[in-house]
Amino acid sequence: MNDRPVYRAEDGELVGYLRRDGDGWLPLTVFGYPLAEAGPHEESVAELEGRGLAVLGDRWSVRHDGEWLACRLTEAEPGRVAVRITDFGSPDCGRTRVLDRPGPEVLRLD
Repeated sequence: MNDRPVYRAEDGELVGYLRRDGDGWLPLTVFGYPLAEAGPHEESVAELEGRGLAVLGDRWSVRHDGEWLACRLTEAEPGRVAVRITDFGSPDCGRTRVLDRPGPEVLRLD
């Protein structure tokens, strides 16, 4: 993979990555999850600068034992994210799972 890091101009914070995808650039979170469809370089950078870090605090769902469960991200680093299951109806509520480069088939932004 040849992902290009994108840093916030004012403080140098990593906000995500860009990956070449056909004629466009795919914006990815710091852990490699696609934030939007691939688009022009400037639009993809703007997507990361606007939402790259904010989505880390949003609601997510994780596929666990064949069903989607509500979760929160507890740690995010390049290529990996930890999620805590917050679905009160699940016996796994409160448990943490570590996911390596999760895609939409395992993790989704709600």
